Amino acid sequence: MRLWAIISRHKAGHILIVFACVQIACVIAALLFPVDFTYLGTSNIRTMLKSIPRLAILASGVGLLMISGEFDLSVGSNFALTSYVAALSFNSGVPVPLAGMMAVGVGVLIGFTNGLIVIRAKIPSFIATLGAMMFWRGILLIISGGQTQPFRPGGVFEAVFAGTWGPLQ
Repeated sequence: MRLWAIISRHKAGHILIVFACVQIACVIAALLFPVDFTYLGTSNIRTMLKSIPRLAILASGVGLLMISGEFDLSVGSNFALTSYVAALSFNSGVPVPLAGMMAVGVGVLIGFTNGLIVIRAKIPSFIATLGAMMFWRGILLIISGGQTQPFRPGGVFEAVFAGTWGPLQ
């Protein structure tokens, strides 16, 4: 009971409680309906293991901002633009590591610009990054013409980032 009191006292504890309840309900449903509810199935676990790390990396940065009382709404547009930059540069003949570094550089530049706008111009981060989100989304639309850019580097790089390397086949 003492642990319950400690957990329920904090806002993050409420999230933990809801998460635990959802997980318990899913496990119970998987045990009661093993054919229809494949929560514990290999394909579902494989899918989660492949998709969660990507989201967790983005969420950790956004979470740090939220803890400090700030927001970054441009994360999705930043992710899309930097991915497009990596694909476009690779398809133009740039080696994969350099294309990746170029994409990271563009992402850092966008983040630095957002931070500069918030700190120097004293514009609230919610407003600044909302504008940045729309701006970078528009830049991506102009650059791409609304078309996707294939990115197939092959080899170990593709296997690692597709989640089909080592034990995750």
